[in-house]
Amino acid sequence: MIKEPWLSVTDKFKLLKDLGDDGVEMDRQFTLPAKEILAAQEATGLPAQGVVNATTGRSG
Repeated sequence: MIKEPWLSVTDKFKLLKDLGDDGVEMDRQFTLPAKEILAAQEATGLPAQGVVNATTGRSG
């Protein structure tokens, strides 16, 4: 988990790539604007592979 607020989404993706990760799992789906996530994926080649703690919108 990268919590440094001064890093942009793209900078966080770049850091993960530099550390050898081959993808990103996002925490909560609506925390960041989709445009920022897409731009970070395009800039780094790292896919956002999944969303952790997401809900499906179904109840029960």
